Amino acid sequence: MRLLALAGAAVMTMALAPAAPASLEGVWAFATLTPLERPAEFEGKPVISEAEAAAWASEQLERGNRDRRDGGAAVDVGRAVNDYWFERGTALAILDGKRITSLVVDPPDGKLPTRSPASGPHGFR
Repeated sequence: MRLLALAGAAVMTMALAPAAPASLEGVWAFATLTPLERPAEFEGKPVISEAEAAAWASEQLERGNRDRRDGGAAVDVGRAVNDYWFERGTALAILDGKRITSLVVDPPDGKLPTRSPASGPHGFR
């Protein structure tokens, strides 16, 4: 590899290290409000408009807000861990520029395939 130094236009040569094997190590951040399986309210709708997505996200964030103080003491104890510790995301995921309603995109119904005893402990039919 050759680098052209800006001061004095001197040319430097550096030896490249051999390419390391690809690695998936590290911290992955993939917080999203998009459910794994498509909710009943979006049945038959793999994608929704930005306005629908924003309204749904707002509703989900309010419903899941553990810092709310409504519902009395018993409900408050149930929400004992505050919202700070949850990384839910703030919007539905985008695929090809469109807001998707489930992380399962195949099969098209947005649901995980049913498991069959005949397909073994890890298989799907």
